[in-house]
Amino acid sequence: MKRKRKLLLLIKEREEGLLSVLDDSAKSMLSLLGGAKLIDYYISSVDRRYIDSITVLCDEESGSIAEHIGYYYREAGVHSIVYENFFDTLMEETESASSEVLILRVDPFLIVDWKRFIETFSKNNYLIRFSKNDYFGIYLGEISSWIKLLKKAGDDLAFEKNNDNIWRKIVGLLKENKSVRPDGIIYYNPLATVKDYYDLHMRAIEDIRNWYGIISLPDRFVFQGENEIVIGRSGKVKNSYISMSCSVDGTVENSFIFYNTRISGGAYIKGSIVMENNFIAENGKIYNSILRGGGELFQNLVPSVEDSVKIGEEFSQFTESESNHDYPDYIFGGITLIGRGVQVPKRFVVGANCYIESGVGRSKLRSIKNLQRGKSVLIR
Repeated sequence: MKRKRKLLLLIKEREEGLLSVLDDSAKSMLSLLGGAKLIDYYISSVDRRYIDSITVLCDEESGSIAEHIGYYYREAGVHSIVYENFFDTLMEETESASSEVLILRVDPFLIVDWKRFIETFSKNNYLIRFSKNDYFGIYLGEISSWIKLLKKAGDDLAFEKNNDNIWRKIVGLLKENKSVRPDGIIYYNPLATVKDYYDLHMRAIEDIRNWYGIISLPDRFVFQGENEIVIGRSGKVKNSYISMSCSVDGTVENSFIFYNTRISGGAYIKGSIVMENNFIAENGKIYNSILRGGGELFQNLVPSVEDSVKIGEEFSQFTESESNHDYPDYIFGGITLIGRGVQVPKRFVVGANCYIESGVGRSKLRSIKNLQRGKSVLIR
């Protein structure tokens, strides 16, 4: 007889180490691999032969996630619950389950072979880990013992408002149970720092064709004829992923270009991630960098990177041990990050391991002209 299973997806609150890649948004809405959100990769990869229902738990401050789920996944039978108290909602959703429950925290980038993944578990309770102390899920085969454990914890969990703290406490409670690294993990990449985000994309350049055989994203994130990619006469693309609604008249190598981005003639982009709604003007040079999107659909009418700007450096020009002076744990190994809504002025030069925070004004950058290796420009 087929075992019924309910999937609960728990959002993670903002990730400090992603800085302006994410700003103050919930991590579930992080744009990845061309523009789909992290939550999309979790939902779209589920094999419904092994999962009967999917529910996403969202806090009141993350209403955009609930709207996203409602818009793209209503017809697929995916539901969201906006809760006031995370602990109470988690208790209710598991206590009312007529089946086994799989709880996954939308935190790492994760792709699994669902048959092998599910077959790892018997009718017991498990902490799911990738490596030692790296827990990203819970499997509940014995709901009654789970409920007893939560009730025993009592006020310590019931009055905690931060769902990240509740998760850590629940993991602590369950450490007496079995922990397991399940079979069937095809790909697992942490997303705790700017460097993690960059590394995921560089590795994905070779693997993404295989992933899209597993993942079925909503139409918005799939190449459409009416949103075709335009490669001009002078445009060259090598070993890169170009998303929909992009035009390329420059050269792109080993890079990810998110949707609605314009790359002008003479521009050269290598080993970089250019997120949605960007406009790279003529002769702009971008190496080993992340450019956060403008955020607005028509943002790319004005260059986000103006003429003859140079951002980042070739990896051969510095040592891998170097890092950003302000955020050495998050930006290192030669990666440069330009935040949301930043307009980089003409002939501006940005070194490796640099950071320009979201919202920094053009006039502030004009007064600097050359941002040296490892330096930051912050709002404060």
